[in-house]
Amino acid sequence: MSRQVTPPRPPPRLRDLTYIDYDIYEHPNIPAGHPHFGRNGAWCRRNLRRELQILGWTLDDQYSMVSRFVSNDRGLLQVRQLQTNPNLYWMPYGVRQIPILESPSKWSDIEDEEERNKAFKAFYLEKRQRELILSPSINKDKEEDEEEEEEEEEPTASSSKKNIGKKKKKKKNNKK
Repeated sequence: MSRQVTPPRPPPRLRDLTYIDYDIYEHPNIPAGHPHFGRNGAWCRRNLRRELQILGWTLDDQYSMVSRFVSNDRGLLQVRQLQTNPNLYWMPYGVRQIPILESPSKWSDIEDEEERNKAFKAFYLEKRQRELILSPSINKDKEEDEEEEEEEEEPTASSSKKNIGKKKKKKKNNKK
């Protein structure tokens, strides 16, 4: 009679690892009357990082990403609280998006936290590059802005007729 042998495996992941990736405009659209008018993206990143550090998130400045051993829903709750934080009331003008990512279970086998973070970042960066290639929304916005500028610069036949009509009306008004 033979015995069934179970191969050794790493212990199950006891804590959830959640990542926040923050995307901040390089030139925030802060209105003129706002107390932080004229600040740049670096200032916004610095203040957001400070608040995230206070909450206990581990920072990675290179990838604009933070991580913490909390569940995905708790990470989401903390990001929602950031939006009402009085120290971060510039956020609606400066932050493009803050996606929250839960570490997939395949990285639970990696026991070292740094190695797990590196594996996840490599996966996430590859995924993000694929998304940018498939749907470059940033490039689309730039192209739309350029098209709008070209439309403003190039007068069309209908717009030139409107301008001529306006000139005739101005002449009539001047004669009166």
